[in-house]
Amino acid sequence: MGKAIILQFTEAINEHDLEKLGILMTDGHQFIDAHNNIVKGKEKMLNGWRRYYEWFPDYKIEVETILQDNNILTRTTFRPIILAGPFINLNFNKY
Repeated sequence: MGKAIILQFTEAINEHDLEKLGILMTDGHQFIDAHNNIVKGKEKMLNGWRRYYEWFPDYKIEVETILQDNNILTRTTFRPIILAGPFINLNFNKY
């Protein structure tokens, strides 16, 4: 079941579907980025996604690996795909 949740999150992210993301998140949702920055809370994350989609209107991700250890799920390797937006000339796809 855990991997299915990651795939549902990926689908919601790629569809820019804030409603679906909100359904998938708990109020205590915690997001940790590649630089170990932590964002806690559903509303903060939804606001963050809203702004991110404004900056990167064509943002999508491709998930390559999913790991699960008890209640912890992680997408260990994913590649952002950015086709348009104010930061288009930055090389985000190198990570």
